Amino acid sequence: MSKEASNRLYRSPLKWAGGKRRIVHRIAALLPKNNTSHLIEPFVGGGSVFLNLNFDNYTLFDSNPDLISLFNTIKSEPEALISQANALFTPLNNQSENYYQIREQFNRTNDSLKRSAMFIYLNRHG
Repeated sequence: MSKEASNRLYRSPLKWAGGKRRIVHRIAALLPKNNTSHLIEPFVGGGSVFLNLNFDNYTLFDSNPDLISLFNTIKSEPEALISQANALFTPLNNQSENYYQIREQFNRTNDSLKRSAMFIYLNRHG
């Protein structure tokens, strides 16, 4: 069964202002029915549209480079990202001091895997 036909929608790992999850079915109704080869999404945000539509290829754009890096990391290193992100989601990191320490680390690192994991953590806790 295609994602469009399912009533169950995939959730983004991010909280995102202007998220399109609630209107994915309306967006899908506006797209051509006979062409599922390529979706170009200029404002990917949390990714609800591409996560819930069945296309052969996706081209995702956004003005936030950390967001695009996150989706590239999900594509290239999903297990490593899950492992790194899981290590951040602990009761100890629910304290404000640790949140600000992780935010400082995020601002200092250029490691895309670490930045992606911290991006998810900061997004969920910010």
